[in-house]
Amino acid sequence: MGVNATQYWEGVDMTSKSAIGSRLSSGTNKLSYGALWDFYKEGWVNLPGAGACQGGIYDVYSTKCWTPGSGQCGTYKREGDCYNREHSWPKSWWGGGKNTAYTDMFHVMPSDGYVNGRRSSHKFGEVNSPSYTSSEGNKVGSCSTSGLSGTCFEPTDRVKGLLARASLYMNVRYGYEQGAAYTALLLKWSSEHPPAGWEIEFNSRAQGWQGNRNPFIDYPQTAQQLLR
Repeated sequence: MGVNATQYWEGVDMTSKSAIGSRLSSGTNKLSYGALWDFYKEGWVNLPGAGACQGGIYDVYSTKCWTPGSGQCGTYKREGDCYNREHSWPKSWWGGGKNTAYTDMFHVMPSDGYVNGRRSSHKFGEVNSPSYTSSEGNKVGSCSTSGLSGTCFEPTDRVKGLLARASLYMNVRYGYEQGAAYTALLLKWSSEHPPAGWEIEFNSRAQGWQGNRNPFIDYPQTAQQLLR
């Protein structure tokens, strides 16, 4: 748990969705969209335990370790061209308005621009027969998860837990959701892929910029209790 977590959650009823939501919205900083580029250079560089990506920006959709700043998109034609700002909870799901969620760093993450484009606004889900597979193993194809239909995007195990907790955060912070089957999948991924050291460090770095934390990184079991 991050060094500021206990103090941040002090006095908050962690069994109450509304109490957690109120804490998340209190005393936060709404960042500009451009400020996310600046945060990536600090918040996503030199994360402990982030494999070979030291000195570069850690990517949620590829194993490429990006050069901060100079690797920004830009335009892309293929994987590895540049990194951009992925709304892991697609902005089109709330109408695309430039509200606080638009720049909330707990779900807007650095990602390979091309793979991000292939993800589009598809739901996360399990994909057994992909029509597209990235070099790392992210998949696009017909949803295989029970209760989900249409096209899904399945990220790799490396970030399934991170992305699930980001989406669960969006539920509690903004009231956004995509139905019981989707929430059940997110809870499953969060349970199967608990927070790694780099994710815990990211939580504290994000707090330094935005002023709040993701409760499901600090207390993973809280999601099961609140949202099941």
